[in-house]
Amino acid sequence: MAVQALSEAYVKRAITHSFNDVVIGKGGPPGVRKTLTTELIAEYLRRPLMPVSISKLGTTAKTVEKWLPRIFKRASRWKAVLLLNEADVLLE
Repeated sequence: MAVQALSEAYVKRAITHSFNDVVIGKGGPPGVRKTLTTELIAEYLRRPLMPVSISKLGTTAKTVEKWLPRIFKRASRWKAVLLLNEADVLLE
């Protein structure tokens, strides 16, 4: 029940609050259950989880730019919760 309440609060907050900066408050250190949180949110929303490791997309901006729109379209078609693992490498 506590996990469900936490997930509900997180989803409601995410929907009602704007997100101004990609870097502030993003992520966290290994082991704080970021992926588990995403899985629980997908389960709560009753949507499939689509995990994608950015490192699998390639190492150049051109390659990543080629694949990202396809991934976003697929996630949208599936109405999935998209998890971009290691996405912080795109911000560097």
